Amino acid sequence: MKVGDLVRVKNCTTGDNADIVRLYRERVPLLLMDLDIPYSFAMVLVGETRRLVPAHRLEVISESR
Repeated sequence: MKVGDLVRVKNCTTGDNADIVRLYRERVPLLLMDLDIPYSFAMVLVGETRRLVPAHRLEVISESR
């Protein structure tokens, strides 16, 4: 996973917030903007909004070249 990839939320749990659950259920494609390796969070673009998502919840659907 690297900056510029299209990703989506691959799973969620009962304790996740409503936005993460919605992104998982609707299979919304997200643009990976930044990846914070030490803390394992990813900044993704959802429409025009930036969101922090745990990196282990994401899967790559299209790699950037």
